[in-house]
Amino acid sequence: MSPDDPRHGTNAGYLAHWHDHEPVCDACDVARFRFRKRVHLERLSGVQMLYTAEEVRTLLRPWLAMGITPTAIATAAGMDTQRGGRIASVLRENGIVRRGTFQRLAAITEDDFADGAPILAALTQQRIFSLMAAGHRLNAMPINNNGHWRTRERLNIGTARAIRDYYRAHEAKVGPDRHTMTRARNAGHLPPLAWDDPGTLAWPNPDKRTHARRRPPTVVLDEAVVARILAGESIRATKAERDEAMRRWRAAGGSEAELCRRMGWRAGRYGRTAA
Repeated sequence: MSPDDPRHGTNAGYLAHWHDHEPVCDACDVARFRFRKRVHLERLSGVQMLYTAEEVRTLLRPWLAMGITPTAIATAAGMDTQRGGRIASVLRENGIVRRGTFQRLAAITEDDFADGAPILAALTQQRIFSLMAAGHRLNAMPINNNGHWRTRERLNIGTARAIRDYYRAHEAKVGPDRHTMTRARNAGHLPPLAWDDPGTLAWPNPDKRTHARRRPPTVVLDEAVVARILAGESIRATKAERDEAMRRWRAAGGSEAELCRRMGWRAGRYGRTAA
């Protein structure tokens, strides 16, 4: 080990000497002695040195609930792939981790995750549809509008970050596209002011996000149109209005075939849902 190695004079340097089967230099030997002395004193004072899988699982639960994998979590903590696999093994087999590893996991922040790490897509999808319900065009958002983001269970964190930033910048604004707005709202999507965004990259508790689920499409009936149809007037009407007219016609004893003949409708198409 060269003197300019960042591990020189540390406990990590001592371990590097040991793994390379080479004599330990004085600086690394002293660092090892001080490290062991500090650990010994901490044990005597009652400091917890080992953590169970349940403690690790509780610590990582907010990240795991978002669909982030243990390997991605370990990478965010600055660990290599091998140690990332060990974290997954600890959670799976109820193993233990040392205090240093636990502290590194506890220090993770959202910004530490790599853009390519996977995360649940539901909140990102909700934000996109919500912006569309406010009139914002999909092709203006930082996502491939021809991609499969609508049906995927997971997206990468880089995409989730970009959409969240775009959402924050536009949630209080009305977009320019009324056609996009109408289509999104007719599909049952809520505009930004109609639901509470948690601000995270994914739902922090997917089982309790009832406040953000899509509402069923609102059916608006024009009673005047329904009345005019029943009076025998052939006018333009929505399917909901035709369904309601057919329901009332049949309730009054009329036949479906007769009303369809009078209005020029296709038989068997209206009144089924309402009935």
